[in-house]
Formats: sequence, structure tokens, C-alpha cells
Amino acid sequence: MTGSDEVGKFLSVLKAGTRGVNSAGLKLFRQYYSSRFFLGDFLKNVKHNGFLIRHAKRRKATETLDDFAAWLQDYRYAPKTVRVYIGAVQSLAKYYDIPINLRYGNLPTAIPVNRKHPWTLAEVDEFVAAMDKPMCRSIAALILQSVPSMNCCRASSAFPVYASPCRVCSLHGWSIVPPLWVRYSLTRRKDAKWMSPIR
Repeated sequence: MTGSDEVGKFLSVLKAGTRGVNSAGLKLFRQYYSSRFFLGDFLKNVKHNGFLIRHAKRRKATETLDDFAAWLQDYRYAPKTVRVYIGAVQSLAKYYDIPINLRYGNLPTAIPVNRKHPWTLAEVDEFVAAMDKPMCRSIAALILQSVPSMNCCRASSAFPVYASPCRVCSLHGWSIVPPLWVRYSLTRRKDAKWMSPIR
């Protein structure tokens, strides 16, 4: 059992977006695992291990995927990519009703490469005010509307931000149209100026 049929059936039910990622991860896992066994043997051994009594069970799946993660890191794959490729193997096993629990696995911590800047309300106000064109101000306010945390919005009286899918909020004199997915349930303050709904 090489595992080609198993992988092919699994990939055929995935959407195009996730198929590419899973295919890349499983290709690398097959490359790593083929030095000892076939991919189909991995699934067979993990499933067989699940039927053993507690004292006879071994952590074959966890140990194998831990080794696979270390192998990927040796090839300079990012921690987040390693976790995604490990997830591809888990998904393949899950497709065939073979659970793999990596709760106690030794996977690298996924450290994000880019972090969002923790904007303060004063920085947002200064950034928007530095723009010349009213349209640019409106667009900037719309983009940055979801950046401040909910706690900041609740605590601030100088920068009221209220949004509703069918309302327009007056923000420092600039009317902005909040996106449909923004649904803030904040307590209205007296300084918030609401305009009529969009038609």
C-alpha cells in the first residue's frame, strides 16, 4: 500500500483552496515516511494501534508526526507551515476515521511573522487628520474602524465609534459607511451623532 489511492480520494473531496496546501503537506510527509514505510502503512499501523488495549498501545502517530515536524524544521520550514502540514496528515487520517491526538505532541509554536500595530485612538485621530482629501479621510476611518479594541471604544469619550449595517456614523465630521460585517453592540453615548439609514 503506497497510500496514493488514499491520498487521491482524500484530496478529491477538498475545495480548491485547501487542496493545494494539503497536497503539499502530504507530498512532503510521503517523502519523509517513504524512507522507512509507505504512507498507507502509516494509516494502517495507527488504526491497528487504536484497537490495542491501553497497556499495549504506543504513541506511534504522535511520535511519527513529531519526527516529521523536526524533519521539516531541519529544512527551514516556518513553524506555522510545519503545523499546517502536520494538520494535513491529521486531516487525511480523520477522513478515514482514524483519530490522531497531538495534544501532547512536540510541535513548534506558530509565531506570526507580522503583528498588527496596537493603534491607540489618539494615533488613529492624528493619522486621519493628516490627510487632505475628505474622501481619503472617510476611507481611512472606515478601514481603521475595526482596529481599536472594544474596551478602548467603551472607555473613550473622545472617539465614539458606533456601527450598524444600515446606519451611517458621523466620525469627527466625516461620514463613513461601516462594512456589513461590523456589528458593534456598544452603549450609545450622548456625543455620538447618528444620521439616517442608507437607502
